[in-house]
Amino acid sequence: MGGNNTDMFDEPSYLRSLRRNGNKQGKGRNRGMKNGGRAGGRSDMMDIIHKLFDNRGSIMREITETPDGVTTYTHSDDDQVANWIITHVKQMTSLMEAEKGIRLWDDLFEKAFEYHNLNHLTFSEVEDGVTVTHEVNHDVEGQARDCLVAIIHEHSSVVSDFIQRGSDEAQANHAVPDICSGM
Repeated sequence: MGGNNTDMFDEPSYLRSLRRNGNKQGKGRNRGMKNGGRAGGRSDMMDIIHKLFDNRGSIMREITETPDGVTTYTHSDDDQVANWIITHVKQMTSLMEAEKGIRLWDDLFEKAFEYHNLNHLTFSEVEDGVTVTHEVNHDVEGQARDCLVAIIHEHSSVVSDFIQRGSDEAQANHAVPDICSGM
């Protein structure tokens, strides 16, 4: 087949080909970090997550949705909590780069992990926390792009729900956005 026949374009096949071909541009700045590095292993990750849940009252979060994803600023006036926020972002970035998922029993997180190599995340440590930019790769198009942007937006919203509701929210399953139906 060839050419520009968009009537025959199969979005799920397009996504599969992008995943299969690697499409790994723009990963976070701590690319070499693995579970044994500064971010720690799974038990360290869970320890930090529980500390964040226990101290969620001192966490503030600002989200700016963009056409390509989100920019977030998550911070705390408590220096220890700010350090846990930074560590958590490093840990989650490390998982993504190592192609290991978390919460794969949760529909939204499972779908986000399935397409993790079609988006990129960068972060910057700031004195009281971290800023994160999470965007769909520029070569993802059509319904696939719309789906992935919706997943990024929803993931960001769910993280805010974790901060608001703590471990009760962490036990919930989160739906994949309707725009992703059939993908």
